[in-house]
This record gives sequence, C-alpha cells and structure tokens, in this order.
Amino acid sequence: MAELLKKLISINSVSGNEKEIADFLEKHLKKLEIVPKRIGDNLIVKTGSGKKTVMLVSHIDTVPAGGSWTEDPFSPMIKENRIYGLGASDNKSNVALLLKLISGLKPNKLNGKVIFAFTTREETDLSGIKTVLGECEKPDYAIITEPTGLIPCSCQKGLVILKGESTGKRAHASTPEKGENAIVNAVDDIKKLSEIRFEKKHKLLGFPKLSVTKISAGVSHNIIPEKCEFTIDARTTPEYYNEKIIHLIKKNINSKIIVKSKRLKSSETDPDNELIRKAEKICSKKPQGFSAFSEMSFFSCPAVILGCGKLEQAHKPDEFIDINNYKKGLFILEKLVTEILK
Repeated sequence: MAELLKKLISINSVSGNEKEIADFLEKHLKKLEIVPKRIGDNLIVKTGSGKKTVMLVSHIDTVPAGGSWTEDPFSPMIKENRIYGLGASDNKSNVALLLKLISGLKPNKLNGKVIFAFTTREETDLSGIKTVLGECEKPDYAIITEPTGLIPCSCQKGLVILKGESTGKRAHASTPEKGENAIVNAVDDIKKLSEIRFEKKHKLLGFPKLSVTKISAGVSHNIIPEKCEFTIDARTTPEYYNEKIIHLIKKNINSKIIVKSKRLKSSETDPDNELIRKAEKICSKKPQGFSAFSEMSFFSCPAVILGCGKLEQAHKPDEFIDINNYKKGLFILEKLVTEILK
C-alpha cells in the first residue's frame, strides 16, 4: 500500500493539471482488468448489481506546493512511520484506498452497486464532481473521502466568497486632509466584520466564520487611494445559510459588497440516518462536522465525509500521513460499503 501511495504522490496533479495522474489511474485499473469510464480526466468505475447504490468519491488534484517545503514535495519519503509528500493526506492517500477497495471488494457478496469516482478540480472550481454526477445514476448513499482522521463527518460548512469595495477621495499624500483614504475606510469595515456575533450555534459545526483573506489598494506611495478592495471568505452553517450571511454582512458594513460565489451550500445528513449510524459504529467515533468544504454539497442523498489523513496536514508544507491511519482506512471503508449493501 505504501508504494502505491508514494507513486501517486510523485505525480504532479495540481488542480487543473490532472492528466498524468488520470493516465496512471486508468493504466493501473486496466492492469486489474477493469476499464474505467473516462470523462476528461475524471474516471468512473462501476461494480455490482442490485437496487441500492453507494458512490465513493476521491479527488485526484492537489493545491500547489508553495515554497516552504524542506524536501521535494513530489519525492515521497517514509520517516517515523509517516509518508511525506504533497497530497499525502489531501487526498492521494484516499485515492489509493479507493484503488485498493476496487480490487478487494467482492461484488457477488454485495446486495447493490458501487460507483467509484475519481474527480478533478476539487481544489479550484469543483467542476469534476459536477461532470461525474452528470454521467452517473443518482446514488442512494455517498461517501466522500477527505482527511477526517477516520472520524465520520455528517455535515459541513458552506462557502460564500464576497468582494468588498471601499471608496474614498484621491489626494496627494503630502496633503491627506484634502482626500479620504479608502484603506482606512476598508479597515473600519474589516473591524466591524470581526465584531459580528452570532446567536445560534450548530451543535457540530459551531458558528459561521468570516475571514478577510485579500486586500488591494493604491497606485503609488504618494497618492491617497480612492478605492480599496478586499475579499471575504465566509463559512456558513444551516442556521446561517448563504443568503442570510450575505444580508448580515451588507447590514453591518459600509463598503459595497459584490457576490463572487454563493452556490456552495452548507450540507447535513441526519445523524439517525443508516449511513451515519453504521459509520459511527464501524469507526467507534461520534460524528463530527467538517470545517472545510468538500464535494458533499453536490449530493441530495445521505452522505458522509470519511477518510484517512488529518485536515490539519492539508495545504501545508511537509504534509504527511500516518501509515497506520492509512492502512486502517481500507478496513473501515470496505466494512462500511459492505454493511450498507448487505
């Protein structure tokens, strides 16, 4: 298992550049006498028969490595029972688990169908999962493999991206009193954002999170800027759904708000649903909320986010996965699929 993961890590599959890893996955599956359906660089494998259908999803792309790695992010290494490399936790380890699961499942012992989906562009525009779902029958259950530490997650926050535009009056920097600094106005609004308090707390997801992640202003050091733009990343909950958060932000600040994205809704599966109950029993862990965003949002059926690796390792230098956690993941996913399709 470790060698398969190391091979996957060694392939550069930064979001939008998935062709090489898709080629590898296709060849690997054909060696197992399995011919996947390929749409662009997304791959689909179907097995089994019966009324119920379970879909397992794993995205094959990664974020860019960045420049703070102490080792080559595409030269995986094993050290102290950990595998290091870009995507080790998010999400190459879970791609490897699905490959192993495809070869290990016995369709004749399942009372239903299993669809394996390897998707592209999860880290950018999420177009891969939309393409895949357009090519597949609607599943009864979905398992989205993400680095949850093998703890089932029954819900996730939504995502709203907004652009704030603060205005002022241009003037020479030697006479700032003759102008109005748009940066100062933006900072005032950013402070107001940090002071927003929410009354309703989701039992698993907690409160919404509002973060200013980009700011841009000015054309020269000697000009008082007349415009300042900033980006707001808002993570929403079922209680504070996307439109409600947008309204709340507009109500509390003076800057003009432009909605860049609001389609990614918060998602939740009833904790009493069969899928969540079985996942809880198999993992021996109470369901939690997934603080990041995943492809769960695109499913209307009961879904759980569950996979090996830890979210705190994702998107950071010297990413790694614990080998024991990786190996245990295969048992858990196989057991969950088998239990659902009894």
